[in-house]
Amino acid sequence: MKDISKSDTSFIKYCIAELGIQTSPNIKIGDDHAKAQEHRAMGYYDPTANYIWVLRGYRVPADWYRTLAHELVHWRQRELGQVMDGDDGSDLENEANARAAVFLREWGRRDESIYILPKADSSEPLLLEPLTPESDE
Repeated sequence: MKDISKSDTSFIKYCIAELGIQTSPNIKIGDDHAKAQEHRAMGYYDPTANYIWVLRGYRVPADWYRTLAHELVHWRQRELGQVMDGDDGSDLENEANARAAVFLREWGRRDESIYILPKADSSEPLLLEPLTPESDE
């Protein structure tokens, strides 16, 4: 299991400040790709259990940071009393997508290392078999 870096913590604090989050978010960052597959998502906010989960896994920081920022927007939306519907294309989802993208662009100008893929764990596959257009899988 990889540790959370100082840069990761700085990004989280930046998002919290930009969003004006009033309560301390309960954030779980994991490397379990099976959990992402099970939930069919790279991250989610569970308003019932009141936590955010994000797959860090084998992703460039910019990728999982964007997912985290998206879920932090949902955290703030809940703080504001907005009803979490999660429907694709809803106003809440569109706001979370847009704000997360802006945060990433701004943060990327501060820290270009977020676009560099971390060193791979030996357990992670690095190459996939190429798929042909005829392939059904």
